Amino acid sequence: YLTEPLETNSYVVLAEKTGNLTHADESYVVRCWDRSFPNYEELYCAIKEHDIGLLHINCQATFFATDKFSELLNRIKQEGVSVLVHLHSTFTLNDDLKRLVTNADTVIVHTRESKLEVIANGCNPKSIHTLTHGVKVNDSATREEQLAIRNRFGLPTEGKLIVSCGFVQPHKGFEGLIDAVSYLRSQGKNVCGC
Repeated sequence: YLTEPLETNSYVVLAEKTGNLTHADESYVVRCWDRSFPNYEELYCAIKEHDIGLLHINCQATFFATDKFSELLNRIKQEGVSVLVHLHSTFTLNDDLKRLVTNADTVIVHTRESKLEVIANGCNPKSIHTLTHGVKVNDSATREEQLAIRNRFGLPTEGKLIVSCGFVQPHKGFEGLIDAVSYLRSQGKNVCGC
């Protein structure tokens, strides 16, 4: 979703090494870091090899919770790379978050409350931008296109869908989605949660 408006050859995704792939990586994906092994030399080499001018870090603060990552950010910034940190959840006061936001040139958060939390963690208020979450809605999809999408994801062809996006994490409220779908079904409503 983040890269959709960009030309395919204008970016590279520097992804985490993992054995849990759901499909083969696209040609622009380079797996070059490991959360459980905080040695970022391979990531640094990938940044240099691909001549990265802007490193957009799309993460949770705890993904890069080491002084080694802060050292990497300082090193690439000294070499002219701009660092943008895109945070999806913040924490009131947190050393990991503080290390990340104080080493960024720009920080993107999704709410005013997150902006205040990032400021409390030492981020320069002038470097923070609030980008409200949203979902791209396609109101013009034909019935055939809607059915194709439902079939693609194994969803029922009839009934309302109650959809929640993002990682499954405690603060996302998935229990509420499950409870809501269960309640609506108990009331005879034709709904599916996904």
